[in-house]
Amino acid sequence: MSSTLYLESPKGSQFRLLKLMPGQWDDDLVATLYMASEHHRFTALSYTWGTSRRSQKIMVNNEVQYITFNLDHALRTLRSQNGSVVIWVDSLCIDQTNVEEKTHQVTLMHDLFYWAEDVHAYLGDSLDRSHPRYSQHFKQLGAHPHVHLNGDAGDDEIIQQPINSTYTHFAFSQLFRKHLG
Repeated sequence: MSSTLYLESPKGSQFRLLKLMPGQWDDDLVATLYMASEHHRFTALSYTWGTSRRSQKIMVNNEVQYITFNLDHALRTLRSQNGSVVIWVDSLCIDQTNVEEKTHQVTLMHDLFYWAEDVHAYLGDSLDRSHPRYSQHFKQLGAHPHVHLNGDAGDDEIIQQPINSTYTHFAFSQLFRKHLG
């Protein structure tokens, strides 16, 4: 990562947010990174890092940054065609080369996910639906008081959707929404 993105370190409960510019699936990923506080509206993204190989590009504050394949796909799925999307994602919003910053920001992660307007989880390109407890895990997650399933929690049609379409590359993008009220 380029050090110019992280010249200013977050202080106290500050953190960085990524403003992802609109685009089509195949368009380059373009974003700005800026300092924020709990009063900003944003979506928190949790994802499996997958391979540590950073082979995909994103332009952040006019600098090319390299990200993992899974993060690339998660961002492309979250990105809107019409307007920007504000996201907190650890690998870009935290300076991964600064141990002191990483340590401090990790202590804020619980709060970050609480402050987020929405929380999305990306599990990779596909899920192993053959596991005998696959449906049960989704139903248990839907029963959690801070998770809202769009649709009925027991809706097997939603739970058993094929995991091979572009839409379902992002397994939870529209399925789950954090519910704080």
